[in-house]
Amino acid sequence: MYKKNVVILIGVLIIVSIAIIKYQGPVVNNKVIEVMSNSQEQEACYNFIKQYLMNELGGIYTNYHPTTMANEWATGHEVLSESQGLYMLYLVKEDKSEEFEQAVTFVNQYLINANGILVWRSKEDETLASSNAAIDDLRILRALYEASIKWNNPEYSTLVQQIEEKFYNTNVVKGRLYGCYDGLVEEVVDTIPLCYFDLETMWKLSDINPAWKKVYRKSLKTIEKGFLGKVFPFYAFQYDYETKSYDHGKEWRMTEGVLTILQLAQVGQHKDETIKWLLEELKNGAVYGTYNTLTGMPTTDIESTAIYAGIAQIGKVIGNQELYDLAMDKMLSFQIQTENSVLKGAFGDEASEEIYSYDNLQALLAF
Repeated sequence: MYKKNVVILIGVLIIVSIAIIKYQGPVVNNKVIEVMSNSQEQEACYNFIKQYLMNELGGIYTNYHPTTMANEWATGHEVLSESQGLYMLYLVKEDKSEEFEQAVTFVNQYLINANGILVWRSKEDETLASSNAAIDDLRILRALYEASIKWNNPEYSTLVQQIEEKFYNTNVVKGRLYGCYDGLVEEVVDTIPLCYFDLETMWKLSDINPAWKKVYRKSLKTIEKGFLGKVFPFYAFQYDYETKSYDHGKEWRMTEGVLTILQLAQVGQHKDETIKWLLEELKNGAVYGTYNTLTGMPTTDIESTAIYAGIAQIGKVIGNQELYDLAMDKMLSFQIQTENSVLKGAFGDEASEEIYSYDNLQALLAF
């Protein structure tokens, strides 16, 4: 009986140990790859953004072309917290402290509303900018967190704490992260895209608020349970807390899908079969914009800068040189190289002059 109890106890300890190891936090990758950190292509893209996709206050436009329309979606020269967060992450990475300070000033003045909520678009029209988007808030929080450490700036530390406290109180319910808080009705939206779970940032925020560790663990579980299978080794588009169900969708968007894989890769929780799938598709010629989740076959022939930039970032994070190089080659094929053109260095369609900040900022982060 004694031996039997010992065996049972050992078994329980093993199970507990495995659980602790699995959820103790991000797994750090020590592999180093050669990245294009000082390339002419990078500088050309950065210069284009500063000259043509930025207003005088330091806000990043959504599109190269302006528009006078005010829609429920963002267009033209509107500024999104999405763009601002991506830009801030790049500035920290490249040690551009002066530009970062300008970007932070814009966030303070134009993206934080009277209730202290970091809204998803510049707040000129309060009816359209009353809500936030968790992924955008988390990007800005990570940029501020990393900047406060890198440049030993107490003002950034204070701002991180202020935004984090408000964000946690609005977007976290019972240890679960919600994707959107609507300030007009003061409620969270039940559905959350899986790509909104920025796991690395959640873990870093636990230095400020330990409760984020619980959010991290619940978020990781939610993503993992949304795995689509070996035929198409990605994850469901979104999860509904109310119905406790996943939306797989018939036509699955690779932009969000790659972002989900990047979130997992940043904490060492990606699947090898996903990386293998991406490598095979790149070697076969392309990764497309949408796929059928049942067959794993593309449903369009459209490709995008942001998809390849995301894959390159995955390769960089996990230390896979082949994945990084293949994705970068594809990404760079979308960069405009025409001499004496105002669009030179930008990623987008030269003929229509459709140049989006999201594509260009993701490209910058891939270098």
